[in-house]
Amino acid sequence: MASAHVQQVPPPIGGAWPALAQRLVPAGQQVYEHQRRSGEVGGQSALLMAPTGSGKTEAALYWALGDGGCPPARIFYTLPYQASMNAMYDRLRRSFGDHAVGLQHGRAAQALYARFREGEEWSAAAARRVQWEKNLNILHARPLKVLSPYQLLKALFQLRGFEAMLADYTHAAFIFDEIHAYEPKRLALITGLMRYLRERFAARFFVMSATFPQIFRNRLYEALGDAPLISATPETFARFRRHRLHLRDGELTDLATISEIAAQVRAGQQVLVCANTVARAQEVRDKLAQAGLGAEHLILIHSRFTYGDRNRLEQAIRERCASDASQRPPLALVATQVVEVSLDIDLDTVYSDPAPLEALLQRFGRANRRGAKGICPVYVFRQPDDG
Repeated sequence: MASAHVQQVPPPIGGAWPALAQRLVPAGQQVYEHQRRSGEVGGQSALLMAPTGSGKTEAALYWALGDGGCPPARIFYTLPYQASMNAMYDRLRRSFGDHAVGLQHGRAAQALYARFREGEEWSAAAARRVQWEKNLNILHARPLKVLSPYQLLKALFQLRGFEAMLADYTHAAFIFDEIHAYEPKRLALITGLMRYLRERFAARFFVMSATFPQIFRNRLYEALGDAPLISATPETFARFRRHRLHLRDGELTDLATISEIAAQVRAGQQVLVCANTVARAQEVRDKLAQAGLGAEHLILIHSRFTYGDRNRLEQAIRERCASDASQRPPLALVATQVVEVSLDIDLDTVYSDPAPLEALLQRFGRANRRGAKGICPVYVFRQPDDG
């Protein structure tokens, strides 16, 4: 750090969780029971199951701070997708400041450059700042880091620099958001890493999801030992019953469905349309355009955009669909599963291809996120039924 001229390492994020709650929770919004319990078990690993939109992120931060007696040297916040990592980085920077939060994933440099530059022109100053931020992340200077679990796995495979990583992970607090999103083999690697860091380096873990299948819980109990399951109260689950499910015959691309979606947008609604493949998402977008929706009323996002275009689209979606957006123009947001995880967007209804139940619940969580719109309809089609 001295050779990099890091004159001062940012202090750890301290303070008891109730003080943090006063900063993070909007005025007039209550602290939920599962958030309070998360703050009170901060000295050990734990699992959290709570509805989307019920403050899981805040609960995780309360857990990381515990009772405020001894804040951890580092807090690592892991997410499965780059879009959700970038959004969480922005969110935490607003709460704790640029000096306290780092971002680390395969395309972090592009994400940071998009945030640091002024306007659309290339900026040498922004490029230098991006390189500086990358160096600080490598040097473990940021007390709170948003990253993918694959960055952590480098230590498990003893890639270059793993000794410094393990030193950094000692006594650290790890938050794993949306654990359901990983493939089985990758989940096995992640749980193996959890066990290794817990047993050898006194690390602790907070694993959370809106959908927690029992098989996931069993594997996590094996990795984390005696970790309590914190669940939202029945009253909270009842409060977050925000959707009425309509199972539809036919499929998403049928002409009648396309006309119905276009009519809802023309009536002023924001509609999320979820397709299972990039090709189907592109097809739906083209058909909605043919049905009369202009470019100002259509956004298509999937994993195959170039990074610059993807970042621009994500920013537009956050501006137009965020749960706290001041203006909510009518929109059809056509997307693949990239919208399922940890994006704080709030549309009016959902039309979806058939998908596993956990994926559907995550998609529904992007509509009526705060439950302020009563009961909103969501539509799932029975076809295609090709598995």
